[in-house]
Amino acid sequence: MKNFRKFILTNKRSNLRLLFQKSIFTVLAAFVLAFSVFSSTANAQSVCLPITTTTGLDPGGLMSFTNPPPSPGTIPIQHVAPGTGLQSISVVGGMSVPPPGPVTFVVDNATVTIPAFTLGTTSPVNVTFTVNTPGLPVDFTIEARSRFHGISIRVQCACTRTVTVTDDPSLFPGGPSAVSVAITESATGGTITVSPGPIIGTLPLTGFSVVANIGGNVTFTGLPSPSMFGSFFPSLTTTYSIVNPGLPVDFTLSARDPFHGVRIRVRCAALP
Repeated sequence: MKNFRKFILTNKRSNLRLLFQKSIFTVLAAFVLAFSVFSSTANAQSVCLPITTTTGLDPGGLMSFTNPPPSPGTIPIQHVAPGTGLQSISVVGGMSVPPPGPVTFVVDNATVTIPAFTLGTTSPVNVTFTVNTPGLPVDFTIEARSRFHGISIRVQCACTRTVTVTDDPSLFPGGPSAVSVAITESATGGTITVSPGPIIGTLPLTGFSVVANIGGNVTFTGLPSPSMFGSFFPSLTTTYSIVNPGLPVDFTLSARDPFHGVRIRVRCAALP
């Protein structure tokens, strides 16, 4: 009888230990699954800080205008004084609502408003615009003229980008738990830093490369060269630059340690 009780107690302990191990495994599996996909999107705004490129329409064009720097949603245009002053502003390719009053042009992904101004003014005239579909790029051109000279101002805003981090399908699951990803963005590009994650060990990285660059609108610096394959890195950082802010962005990077990896996809938030 005593031996039978001992057998029952031993068997219960074994079952409890097995149940505990299964519970731990289930929790870890769920935890890894929860971290297998990470996605973030910057808030898409209807107003953006533009990148402007000004060129002269004739030899004296650039010297005739002294434009203050742009601000979010605003392009200031100012003719030098003394001079014939500002005579006209138009949007290339825009469909306009006739004056009097402000004139509104709709071009691609922007609605541009030119305010009423006094002919010949040498004060700043603020052309404003809003983004029609936040998350897609903006690219339009303004022309401003005096009586004898003129300038062209190209206005561009890069799209709001969304970042998605998923498992590398060619490696073991749990990549986003094994590889940490830190991203900073600017109007003209950004940086992506990968390092060993805190959850599954601290294995060094063995690779960081471009998987896809749809449209070729992005260039990269800082990625390890193919000759460094097989080396170990505590962390890696690449800087990406948008070639044309007025065109979409869509690229994918791969980062890995010896057993796990992630795919990092960066693309315009409003792309289908």
